[in-house]
Amino acid sequence: ADFQLTGNLLVCDEWQDSLVEIVASNNLLEGTIPANLGSFPALAQLWLDDNTLSGNPISVLNQLSQLESLHLGSNQFTGIIDDAFLANAKQLQALDVSNNQFTSTSFPPHLLEFPELLVLDLNRNNLQGSLPSSVPTNSVLRFFSVYKNALQGSIPATIANLNGLWHLDLSSNSFTGLLPSDIFSDNIYNLLLADLPTLQQGLLPKSIDNLVNLEELSLRNSNRLGPLPEFSSTEYLYLVDLSENKFTSTIPGSYSDLMLSYLFLGQNSIEGTVPPLVVDILELENTALFGDLSCTNVTMAIVPCNHVFSSCPCCQCCEDCISDDSVHLDWTWEGEFDREWDLVDESKLTPAR
Repeated sequence: ADFQLTGNLLVCDEWQDSLVEIVASNNLLEGTIPANLGSFPALAQLWLDDNTLSGNPISVLNQLSQLESLHLGSNQFTGIIDDAFLANAKQLQALDVSNNQFTSTSFPPHLLEFPELLVLDLNRNNLQGSLPSSVPTNSVLRFFSVYKNALQGSIPATIANLNGLWHLDLSSNSFTGLLPSDIFSDNIYNLLLADLPTLQQGLLPKSIDNLVNLEELSLRNSNRLGPLPEFSSTEYLYLVDLSENKFTSTIPGSYSDLMLSYLFLGQNSIEGTVPPLVVDILELENTALFGDLSCTNVTMAIVPCNHVFSSCPCCQCCEDCISDDSVHLDWTWEGEFDREWDLVDESKLTPAR
């Protein structure tokens, strides 16, 4: 039968020279990471995510120079992530401290410079300060998330130097200034830039129409304006959230060629007729769209309560039907990426098509 570990995490000093990994994810462990863990020089894998551990583990972690994978997500850890954090763990390949209570006064630049790091997940903490103004070239990092922190300042144009990224999530921070056009990289699969209303108002770059690998795009509430993007070359796209912006004009006819799971366009100044669409969930709240939504290829359409669609058996009229976490509807890839980590084999890490 399935069972879960409870109580405090204890490690015996007798294992000091031989202990290579601790894998205790998804249990009911509580208390703190024991101080003697820092004297285990061979420890390479530390998986303690999804427990109820607490306290400040940073002084212990900083002693583990052989770490390759560190997963502390979804606990109650505290501490300041600074320039010394894991600075000696040069072989680090996965770093996930998401959904904790870590803080920072500025974003440590070295986190983007580990020579072998593939996953950097810092989402849902209280990191403050700004991203480094000069990001060095890094073609190794694949996954970078700072979703739901308190980062400020501008998004540096040099973030494009992370030219191997497949997943970039800067959502729900307090960034200001321009949204760099180079952030729309050909390599990107998941680009999540939602709930950034303090960005300077601006248009989307034309290059967004040519992101051939794009799967998820959220620009919800990011102060974007102008016409909707065409998405003329995005064969794999399944989530588009452009809601709560200042987009104008009509829905491009090219959207008829997309096969989407989610299309959120509500709370924009778009008007005109809706072209034929293939989409599971369509959201058009607070728009001036009209026409015939026959629902042949639409599972559910969320529309204005005073909508003027002549035919719409799949229409629903409601307030706030889409939750604040709609931009993160599909974390399947992240889960598989983290949970199935065993060999650093790039062919295994490529998102499935």
